Amino acid sequence: EKFARFFDVQSSYVRMVSSPETWFARARTGRKERPEAFAGIHAKHVFLVADEASAVHDEIYRTAEGSLTNQDTLVILISNPTRLEGYFYETHFGDQKNWQRLQFSSLDSPLVEPGFPERIKAKFGEDSNEWKFMVLGEFPSASGMVDGWLPLFSEDA
Repeated sequence: EKFARFFDVQSSYVRMVSSPETWFARARTGRKERPEAFAGIHAKHVFLVADEASAVHDEIYRTAEGSLTNQDTLVILISNPTRLEGYFYETHFGDQKNWQRLQFSSLDSPLVEPGFPERIKAKFGEDSNEWKFMVLGEFPSASGMVDGWLPLFSEDA
């Protein structure tokens, strides 16, 4: 409320009142069928954020990468590392020289309820892929993967 006068909140944008054409934030949904939604984002300062980045299709990243034309561009990919393929995986294991990687374990986080790691350990075990990516923030091992993905449900489910 104290800062509301500085912003113009619209349905698809949040704009700075003092410079609405150049200082704004816009949310976009990345769909494999319409990757062009991320095309043409060029400015002196660009900030791209992808949540659940491991599941974002490579077509979206390829299109968005065309926006990384200036030196003052910041890209943040936030995700549990659930896949052993794709753009997010490559930022850690193929193209890591171009990325700064930050990894967080639930065991060390003040934001994770204390019972969460114990619940995951009891349900899946400390040797499981679920323990690796949900608790430790590590990529899963190849065992248990189906076509590069961790299945969310077993056949019994």
